[in-house]
Amino acid sequence: PTVFDTGRLAPGGRASSRALQLPNGELVVDHAAQFFTATGDFREQVLTWEIEGIVRRWEEGLGELDASTGAFRAYSDGAERWIGQPGMGAIAHALAQGLDVRQDVWVSPQGGLERTATGWTLRASGRVLGPEFGAVAIAHNGKCAERITQRQPAQTVQRLLRARFAPTVGERPADRLVLNSIYSLTFVVPAGIMPSGMSG
Repeated sequence: PTVFDTGRLAPGGRASSRALQLPNGELVVDHAAQFFTATGDFREQVLTWEIEGIVRRWEEGLGELDASTGAFRAYSDGAERWIGQPGMGAIAHALAQGLDVRQDVWVSPQGGLERTATGWTLRASGRVLGPEFGAVAIAHNGKCAERITQRQPAQTVQRLLRARFAPTVGERPADRLVLNSIYSLTFVVPAGIMPSGMSG
């Protein structure tokens, strides 16, 4: 299987990581998803990843920091939370093993996907991506997936992908998904600066 990924360096999207070079070594930070939970069959896969060293449980120093007081309040809901090792990008890296992953490729929402008599043709930046594909799976946010599929025959499916951007979640319109932007701030401070009991 071939994966066309918009990420410049590695797959993962909102579950990707970046390595920061510091004077005393390398620090891996996560861009968006800080942890995940798992149930059912997926949890069985996660337990396998734990044995392989791809993920670990996050059981300490996790909670909320009050912006007005600086007080840290640890979560006490008992949920089983997981993180990638050394960052969330490790999960995407594990999932990509055995796949032909091509980075920094944007399949255009305008004419990037075309049905032929024998399969599918994909285009990016005005060029055809490889040979015809027998099947195509789109793993994208609703807005882009909606645009990519708008000229395809499966209009019932396409209608399910309708989306719009909004600054807050608010009340979901009956006819479309609401997407919100994520803004991340990454900073490094000396040990002992942050409230006790907080990890990061």
